[in-house]
Amino acid sequence: MEKSLKNYDVLIIGAGPAGANAAISYKNLNPNLTVGLVDKAIFPRDKSCGDAIGPGVISALKRFNNEHILDGEPQVVSTTLYGPDNIGIQNYIPEVKNKEDSIVYVIPRVDLDNRILDLAKECGVDVYEGYSFVNFTSNLDKSLNVQIKNENENLEFLTKILEGADGANSRIRKKLNYKSNSDWHKAIAIRAYIDSPNYLEIFKERTLMFEINVSADKGYAWAFPSKGNLLNIGIGVPVSIFKKDKLDIN
Repeated sequence: MEKSLKNYDVLIIGAGPAGANAAISYKNLNPNLTVGLVDKAIFPRDKSCGDAIGPGVISALKRFNNEHILDGEPQVVSTTLYGPDNIGIQNYIPEVKNKEDSIVYVIPRVDLDNRILDLAKECGVDVYEGYSFVNFTSNLDKSLNVQIKNENENLEFLTKILEGADGANSRIRKKLNYKSNSDWHKAIAIRAYIDSPNYLEIFKERTLMFEINVSADKGYAWAFPSKGNLLNIGIGVPVSIFKKDKLDIN
């Protein structure tokens, strides 16, 4: 079923934190701008991630006036690094240059991303969840026709600006024939959540634990405390090493 063309000043593909915050910034800049936001997922949706929100992210949220989404979240106060022979070093979160907060939070992406997307909706951004980007074509007046689709329908929009915020395997980037990031700048990881009632007893405080050891050969493992007894654990390596050593994610 084809629907009539709708016009946007800005259309953004990808409704994660980058895309949603970009949409919010456009509306903050000019509330009269028409902004559309497209994502193949239906929110709330999970995303494999360590979930750590550091000083740089907090600073960005403040620029967008969104830092209140962190209210009530417990803070992490230190980092712990384990190396060979199980030798560990624990230290407080270091100050980051030009960032006023030396704070870290650990918030599941299923929660964080949905909170930011809700703020975009509150700003008047049109959100299309469950739609995939298909293609775009350029017009003589430099506007763009953009096609998206889901299982039931195809939609087409006219936009002045098309912005790709659709991740490491961006379809917008491929359409523009821009090279992807090298495998050294990408990683593959496995993440899980577990209940760990004795984490604070072991580490004495809320700390981000990293392990660069035999179990994380050529990459690293992590254990990050989230709300209550929830613990985010995972292990990751650069894609280049994953391919070179023919590692098996299973």
